[in-house]
Amino acid sequence: MAVLLPAAFLDERGARLQEGEGKQHFQYVGGEGGTGKSRVIHAIKDIFRLKDSLHTLLLTGASGNAAALIGGVTLHSACNLGFEGRNEALRSISEEEKLRWKNVVFLVVDEISQVGGLTFASVDSRLRLYRDDAHRPFGGVPIVILCGDFFQFDPVRQTSLLLPQPKDPGRQRPETLAKHLAAYKLFLQFSHVVILREQVRAARYARLRGFLQRLREGRQTELDFVRLCGRLYNQESQPSFGEGLRAVTPLNQDRWDLNMAAVVQWARAQGKHISIFIAKHDVEAGEKLGAEELYDVLRYGDDSHLPTPGLFFYA
Repeated sequence: MAVLLPAAFLDERGARLQEGEGKQHFQYVGGEGGTGKSRVIHAIKDIFRLKDSLHTLLLTGASGNAAALIGGVTLHSACNLGFEGRNEALRSISEEEKLRWKNVVFLVVDEISQVGGLTFASVDSRLRLYRDDAHRPFGGVPIVILCGDFFQFDPVRQTSLLLPQPKDPGRQRPETLAKHLAAYKLFLQFSHVVILREQVRAARYARLRGFLQRLREGRQTELDFVRLCGRLYNQESQPSFGEGLRAVTPLNQDRWDLNMAAVVQWARAQGKHISIFIAKHDVEAGEKLGAEELYDVLRYGDDSHLPTPGLFFYA
């Protein structure tokens, strides 16, 4: 159903998809992790590949990881949005970008729970400019599908699309409140809703499936807690990432250290080359850093309190 609804809309509209006052199809595909939301996206991609129309399909994700998993780009990159605190800064528009967006007939946004109201409103405004259509949502893009699970991560420093206003409206500027409310009303227009319920990823693992369901519903048991504690890292632990071990940590510094260790261990076990990508600009000043400064960054690691470029390890 999640694929058939937009496919039927495509068949119905045919060559009239890009008409100036044509209808639009707004759809939300939800469900807990592992129920096949990504498979829906890949099925849509297969349809456009068979029709030799991949250039009219745009897959985006709320984060780099979400975008990579579906073979797309980040929503910010696709719409050329920049960050300025809690608001989104709109950058200049090129004619090439306008032409590319005017060819788009199908937009997918994955991990929509991580997209805040301000970002969602900025995407809408941006697409109206890109497509020279100020009167229709998203500039008249014929089909927009949002995928994600609102039980998962919330937006960073913004308010979820599920709420009509921020939790602290008294501390928000009037224009911020108005922008979020507009995004909330736009989200309510996604009236075609498909909720996936069959667990695919954990289908063969009854214990994991049960734990995930209880965690999602806030019904964790004492036994769940004991089992989780049994997986905690300690000084006696000797975790090996050689076979793809996963780790969970609440601290960004630990995440950076674990990622580096994981890439090194896995690459050695698999005989793979390791590449280290270092951002070549200073986040604060916008100036390139010298070799010595880059070496210090590599040696020190990741710290959000320092204006240093990001590091990405890949094997």
